[in-house]
Amino acid sequence: MNWLRPRQAAVTWVAGILLAACALFMTELSRSSGHLAAIRGAAYIGLTIAGVWGSVLLWNRNDRNALLVMIAAAVLARAALLPATPSLSHDAFRYMWDGRLLRHGVDPYVAPPNDPSLHAFRNDWLYAYIDWNTVPTLYPPVDLALFALADILDDKNTLAIKLLVEVGDLATLSLLIILLRRRNLPIGRAAVYAWSPLVITELAYSGHEEAWCLAALLLAISLTERTRTRLGACVLAVAALVKLYPIALYPAFFPRKSAQPYAIGAALIVAAYAPFYFWHPRVLGFLPAFVAHERFNDTLSAFASPPAAAALLGLAVIVSFIARRRGAPLVGTVIFIELAYLALSPNVYPWYVTIFSALVPLVPGAFVGRMQPLSVGLLGWTLTAPLAYGNGRLYAPDSSIGTIVKAVEYAPVAVGIVIYSLSFLRPKIWPDAFARKGALHSDSAAGS
Repeated sequence: MNWLRPRQAAVTWVAGILLAACALFMTELSRSSGHLAAIRGAAYIGLTIAGVWGSVLLWNRNDRNALLVMIAAAVLARAALLPATPSLSHDAFRYMWDGRLLRHGVDPYVAPPNDPSLHAFRNDWLYAYIDWNTVPTLYPPVDLALFALADILDDKNTLAIKLLVEVGDLATLSLLIILLRRRNLPIGRAAVYAWSPLVITELAYSGHEEAWCLAALLLAISLTERTRTRLGACVLAVAALVKLYPIALYPAFFPRKSAQPYAIGAALIVAAYAPFYFWHPRVLGFLPAFVAHERFNDTLSAFASPPAAAALLGLAVIVSFIARRRGAPLVGTVIFIELAYLALSPNVYPWYVTIFSALVPLVPGAFVGRMQPLSVGLLGWTLTAPLAYGNGRLYAPDSSIGTIVKAVEYAPVAVGIVIYSLSFLRPKIWPDAFARKGALHSDSAAGS
């Protein structure tokens, strides 16, 4: 069957070219004020088709050509979207605003953008794009440092912050490839992240800082698996200083009795917030009100109060800690906590789901045996997550249309979780092909 190899390589290159072409088309559409939303949707569908098609073709590939086409198409698609002005989310504009304030000696945790004292900062292009202009920031200190650096590099548009986000994005891809090699898994699996339409649009187009959290998280996994515990605890703290939820991952990363990793993480987080605390004690800014009162695209949290949701998440963390003590794989446990966090979070924005594109490829038996429906569900969710953008734009959140769209969005992951759970309740009706074929190592053997 060697004659198929050149043909497979050619088809993969076609998929990669289509991926980059659709990204370029999206950028050109963003420059035109008269284009139809349907045309932009068609471009995103093309990006999705190319991404899924290429990921399937590359999944089991482990050759240099696979690595070349995967990286080339990923970089070209991202480069094509960098000049585009974000429209799906205006967070990148808030990043630049917060960076501007910090750079000029104003505490972003205290003053909202519409504060009269900040009138001098509102005399150019930036302020008009800020959505949450009545509340102070909620971003952790590492984010604010990145935002300030972006403002130093270029305060005329969002290109600087998007470039910094892309450094984190490509670092995540590089770390994913390294971790796959260490597990003796095909490097082509990284295409699930590299060619993910959600990852490409949320990071390269919208410029979300999520990229740096993913990079720190994968680096922490790498260090922890190599028993570099203290350094792993430091890097996980950096991830928590980008997005706070990695704090809940400490018991999964460090299930032993030693308190040292927890002390290191707590010390770094406190040290990062300390300068802001001594500046003004309100270091959490808008975060408490955001968690307590804001609701967007949530699921289980709609039926639970914030304290109840926090208690359930704490229970999930305790369960994961016990599971890790009993030998459960690290990556699988992180996926479990992340699922619990998103299910109980009052706000689930599309870019929150990008983490599954980075983690699922690291599970050796991702598409074999009982893991298959869960993996398909998680990656399916990355494809349906953008449906949430219609919430409040195309339909009212509580309307019947909104309910239907939300059901469609969450259907892949919900079905995947149900089938995966049933496979444990009735194992005889779900043959464990993963164990029977013996083609892959278990998560534990691979160091997950």
